[in-house]
Amino acid sequence: MPSDSNEAFGDEDDHLLAGTNFLRRIGHNIDKTWTASAGLDEDGHPQVLVIGFNNIQLVNEKGKVVLDVGSRNIRALRSVNTGGLQLCTTTNVATENFRTRWPHYISVEDAQYLENLWLDLFPLNHAGPQLNSLPWREEEYTYYVGRVVTEAAKCDVALAGLATTAYLILGRSPEKIHGQSGKALKDKLTEIGEHCKSPIFSKLGERYYAWYDKRNFATHGIRGTGADGHPTGQVFKHKKGTQPSEVYTEVDDQDFQQLALIWRAFYDLNHDAFEISFHLGFYNSHTESGTPEEFIGRTPLSSTGTPDSQMPWQ
Repeated sequence: MPSDSNEAFGDEDDHLLAGTNFLRRIGHNIDKTWTASAGLDEDGHPQVLVIGFNNIQLVNEKGKVVLDVGSRNIRALRSVNTGGLQLCTTTNVATENFRTRWPHYISVEDAQYLENLWLDLFPLNHAGPQLNSLPWREEEYTYYVGRVVTEAAKCDVALAGLATTAYLILGRSPEKIHGQSGKALKDKLTEIGEHCKSPIFSKLGERYYAWYDKRNFATHGIRGTGADGHPTGQVFKHKKGTQPSEVYTEVDDQDFQQLALIWRAFYDLNHDAFEISFHLGFYNSHTESGTPEEFIGRTPLSSTGTPDSQMPWQ
């Protein structure tokens, strides 16, 4: 595919000048444009690639915008070995035939310049999307791990809030509960359960900490790859502290099904934390019969949470 298409726009020496001047001639708004590149589409027809502050456009030789995609739906803008650039979009972009690859043929040097420009601008001006396309199946793993991380983070907050409420009912200072997670938070829930003879609180702490370790594997582990370079379900995580050499590294299996199960466990915990918090919200020291410990001990829970058969130790 030829790359010296700037002459089609009247400025054959500079693809950026050619693209910008063409936009001016057709009255295209360039106030929110970083740059514009004159090139060719896959059929050899002139086109201009427009890099905006939060979008990329493709404009054909007749001045028609054939693609206008926001930054959140841009997977990558990268130079390719066959020459020119490839604009990769997500499947969320409504285009003909659900197309996700858009070529822009220019010289190798010009393509590399635009790729570097986009990567330099992207983190500063385009919040949220990924910089480059991910290898096969890695995008799915990223999605699943991300769901585990966000649901577990909500669970940290929900259970810390639950422990705080229980402490206030018991007349204790909740100062050391704020921001707690992991074993420290589990110990607080267990302590409340034992003090108030509430198996629900004790079980909640037990369930939370069991899945918290799984969450740590998903968050801090390094996923293995197969002989074909594709990610596998095997995850490796270094143990903290000084350990015998044979247990420096722990291994766990976290394929898609396992990651979905971990997410569901935290989802259930969040649901249960909400239900328990709702009950504790009815406490009033002036009207509630019995002691605070008895009130907390009567905390109901309609759901059974994660089945024991699906707990990590099974």
